[in-house]
Amino acid sequence: KAQYVATFAIASSYVSPQAKAFLFLEKSPAQTSSESRPWQVCAASSAYAPNVPLMNFAKAMNADPTTYFQVQLSAGEQCNHGSATQVTLKGKLKQSEERKQYLAHEPLAQLCKREMQEGN
Repeated sequence: KAQYVATFAIASSYVSPQAKAFLFLEKSPAQTSSESRPWQVCAASSAYAPNVPLMNFAKAMNADPTTYFQVQLSAGEQCNHGSATQVTLKGKLKQSEERKQYLAHEPLAQLCKREMQEGN
């Protein structure tokens, strides 16, 4: 009997700037052969993304939205076996000054500024 398993979980919060996600995939064929062997894929990721103020345009524009992330991936007949392929990615997502200027001059941003000046 062949078996296929897929599990995904994600955790995030409006309070904490940290988020995590996990993935598990498994294939167990009915009959094992050189072309069809069992395998697993496991992934764990974490990210730190600061909470940017959503209701105050000026504070949102001055906030630092820099996000850091890490992903660990393992694949093979068993994820935790020494012969499994291991990949680790680490990264940083940063808003450029050009993007910040673009957003500041958007028509919707200008409307938002006017509305806030009028107390709306």
